[in-house]
Order: sequence, then C-alpha cells, then structure tokens
Amino acid sequence: MEKVWLYDRQIIEISGQDRYIFLQGLVTNDVFQIKSTNNAIYSAMLSPKGRFFYDFFIFENNNSIYIDCYQSRAEEVARKLNLYKLRSDIKVVLNDKIFVFWLKEQERSIDIDNNNLIFADPRSRKMGHRLYCIDDKEYHKNSMPYHKMRIMNKIPESEYDLTYDKSLILEFGFDNLNAINYEKGCYMGQELTARTHHTGQVRKRIHTIEINDCDKVFSNQELKQVANQTNLLKNTNITYSDKSSGLLLSAVIDNNKMLALALIRDLGDEIKAGFNGLKINNYPLKIL
Repeated sequence: MEKVWLYDRQIIEISGQDRYIFLQGLVTNDVFQIKSTNNAIYSAMLSPKGRFFYDFFIFENNNSIYIDCYQSRAEEVARKLNLYKLRSDIKVVLNDKIFVFWLKEQERSIDIDNNNLIFADPRSRKMGHRLYCIDDKEYHKNSMPYHKMRIMNKIPESEYDLTYDKSLILEFGFDNLNAINYEKGCYMGQELTARTHHTGQVRKRIHTIEINDCDKVFSNQELKQVANQTNLLKNTNITYSDKSSGLLLSAVIDNNKMLALALIRDLGDEIKAGFNGLKINNYPLKIL
C-alpha cells in the first residue's frame, strides 16, 4: 500500500470555545461541516481584496480544530490568526507532534483513534486519504507520487501553483475542489469571489498539460532539478501565436515526459479543442 510522508506540511491547533465562530469568518468554506459530518474540509483564506493568502485542510479532534497547511507558511498563518482573534476565546499553537501522510488507498490495518486519524481527501475521491498520526517519520521523503496524482487530477496547491496575495482562487478551480461555500455568509474576501462566481467572469483556467521529449524543451540542469522540486519551473511563460497566454505551474517528469499544471487564459472557441498552438520555449504542449 502506497504511503507517502508529506514532510512539508505542518499542523496548527486551535482550541477554545469560540474556535468555530472565529474561523468561520475568515475562510471560504463552512467550518461547521467538520462538526456535523466528522470529515475534513478543504478551504482557503483570502486577503480583504479577495486575493489568495493560504490553502489548508481543516478537521476536528478532542475539542480542537486542526489546520493542515504548508510548513513554510505555518508560522505566518498562526500569526495571522492571532492578529484577527481580538477578544475571541481561542488559542492558536503549532502542533509538532502530528505528521501528515498521503494514502493512495485507505489501509485497513490502520487503527483509528485519537492519535491516528484518517479522512478522505475532500477535494476529490481520486486523491485517496490523508492520515494524521504521531509517527517516527520512518518513511522516505519522495512525495512525487502524491504530486503526480494531484497534477493528473487538476488539483493545485499554494506553494507550488498559486501566488501569495495575487492569485484568484476561481481561476485555479477552487470551486471544483469543494473549497468554497457560497451559502455560509460573510468571510474575508468574499465580495470579489462571490461576484466573480455569479458573473462567470473567469478569464483564466487551470489545465493539466503534457510535454513529450522534455530534453528538447529544457536544459539538462533544469530537468535534474525538476526531478526533486515540482515548482522549479513555476511561472515559465506559455505562448500562443508568439503572445504570452499562460504560465507553467507545478510539474513532474517521468521518462522524459512532463505532466504539469498550467494557468491559461481563455483563447476563444477556435482553439478550445486541444488548445492547438500553445507552446513552451517554442515547443508544442498538449492539454489533457
């Protein structure tokens, strides 16, 4: 059974009697779902102007809410939460005892208790399960199988694909990842997100692309580095008719073939079928 340690994740724990009401006013999803369904949810936190700040998973255990976010942003997220708490009865701390694993399929041998929690990935049934446990981290750090799976299923993640305080989450398909609840009421950055949703004015879309013969497109040094770092080529320009039309995002390479996410602007009905004519470094790419 494939079990991958997501070593770049960090857990933030929020306790206190106001934890639900406090978090509900800050994130794009309905936090009360985790209380009524005993499931994890996926959500985002936006700037007051509706631009992307953070994405994370949220779940509850033992009267605390837990946030599963990228380790590189964890302290920043915790500071931001503390900044907004005002007089709310909450406590925000980094929890270094819980580690995050990805399971392509749920392992029946795992005992579920307070120290060992497992949830279906709320973004897509195809993404398997997330396991939260106290573990000795004996697993290797090769998270490429996880990133390959999410790229194949057109699932972006913040540190690899979005840009802090700039990206619009609807362009990255967050509404298709069960990350936004349009009925929950107000939250920070709601106005722009709701208006864009209701008007349908999304000028860019995220796609999964394929590039064959990568050695003809990128240097050997770039390819070696991409093998260990999925966002090395992030924001590489994509062109159509020699004009900038999109950006390459996270990527994985296998047998000289690249799978990647790309943010591509709407180019009209005439090329929607296959997006013929799109290129990276003057080399054609294929939309899957």
